Amino acid sequence: MKLRNANMFLGSRKLKEYLERFEGIFLSSATINKILRRFGFKPADEIIQAEARKNDPQKQKKFEEEQALLKKDWQRFCRANPKDLYQIDLMTFYIRDAHRVWLISVMDDHSRFIVNWGLFRDKTAENVLEVLKGAFVKYGLPEEILTDNGKQFTAWKGVTLFEKLLTKLNIHHTKATAHHPQTLGKLEAYHRNIQRELIDVEVFRSMEEAATRITDYVEHYNYARTHQGIGGLVPADRYFGIAQEIERKKTEQKAIGNEKVLVGGNKLIYMVGKLFGHSLRIQDEGGKMLVYIDGNLKKSLDFTIKSAN
Repeated sequence: MKLRNANMFLGSRKLKEYLERFEGIFLSSATINKILRRFGFKPADEIIQAEARKNDPQKQKKFEEEQALLKKDWQRFCRANPKDLYQIDLMTFYIRDAHRVWLISVMDDHSRFIVNWGLFRDKTAENVLEVLKGAFVKYGLPEEILTDNGKQFTAWKGVTLFEKLLTKLNIHHTKATAHHPQTLGKLEAYHRNIQRELIDVEVFRSMEEAATRITDYVEHYNYARTHQGIGGLVPADRYFGIAQEIERKKTEQKAIGNEKVLVGGNKLIYMVGKLFGHSLRIQDEGGKMLVYIDGNLKKSLDFTIKSAN
């Protein structure tokens, strides 16, 4: 119930994936809904839909249709590896209804991991390049970048600053076309979620306050929010290349059963990141803390050994 109270907009499927990913507890969505109702909670989907119907029933209907289409696209079109393809796009909203701001986001297609973002007062090509270069500095260069046909990215005549940079770095530029399966659907869905779950819920008093809350949202999205489109994992699992290890541990834990978890069995916990250009992973395994660098085990500390008295 603590998890549900902290995340009122998590539906039964999201709660199911979260419990599997982080707690090693395997319950069906139906069972989770029964538990929620027993304690007086409405499923998050019901809450969201009620709010949408209250404000604009047609908007909710359109959203459901778009989500269904995007789900099909996610299943059909996904690059095989991290950094094969980045998507970049913009969305806009208002700070206290006073001035307009633009959120620019860069997403990895394979993992849905947000590699960088920025909040600006203008949607200029310079601001787009600032966010893109930040992504390159943090995580390196992708093979390809997908954009729409906005003037920040392409021009009918001449070459944009964006295109010049990609050519210089030998990154292929793909431009999405309307009514084509290879679209910016994943990033557009992310922008709709942050609009619905954060921007429409809170009233930001300043651009700095908005940036702080977006930082928290992206952190949660990348490292704690499970996604049906990537098998109930979080984006970091796939971006940092440990999805197979997580799936293996989930399978083992499921075979053991929930009883072991409830009496203090191992949880599916790990930490990932970059250190001086190397991939770093720290995880527990049977009471041991394992430290991996670039996928190679470098250190193993056994916490199950009790010191002699």
